[in-house]
Amino acid sequence: MKPKKLLLFSTLTFFVSTMMLIGATLAWFTNTQPIVNNIMTVGNLNVDATLYLAQEDFETPWLEVTKIDVSNMKPSDVLSYKLTLTNSGSLDGILHVGLQGFLDGSEEYPLMGVMDFYFENPFDELLILDDTLSTLVVGNQFSLVNGIEMPSLATYDLYFTFTFQASAGNEYQNGSLQIQTVFISLYQA
Repeated sequence: MKPKKLLLFSTLTFFVSTMMLIGATLAWFTNTQPIVNNIMTVGNLNVDATLYLAQEDFETPWLEVTKIDVSNMKPSDVLSYKLTLTNSGSLDGILHVGLQGFLDGSEEYPLMGVMDFYFENPFDELLILDDTLSTLVVGNQFSLVNGIEMPSLATYDLYFTFTFQASAGNEYQNGSLQIQTVFISLYQA
């Protein structure tokens, strides 16, 4: 090619490339998408939780506790717990509750293998947990309630029991099992 044609071709190519770059940049910055059903709900979500242990004393049947400790039990002993949850926020929410962080005190005689757990879901009659902890616990946790609507200012009581199997031998009696966390989440419905 001759130098004049080469210069003209280069200038034309530069001009077209610059126009394409400007057009792409303009398209990027001027592109809009309409917002449909943009509804903002102002309020808060808050769940208050209190854990209770059943007592044999009829005057104070439930003792408030801060942790679940299943220790120093004898065969056939039963520990009953009540978890009271209150949505004290101004918005309705979706509730999830579970147990996690199981610390079994003995590797030789683990209590999770001889400890039965019973929970009847008050929101779904078909969902009853009734098995040994070693069967129910997966990845050091399991769920009690999953995806239940909880209206604002509602209070739910969840009851569950731990039963030391009668067939467990004396070697399990001084064992300890602690559940580190009762996890509770409430998110906007």
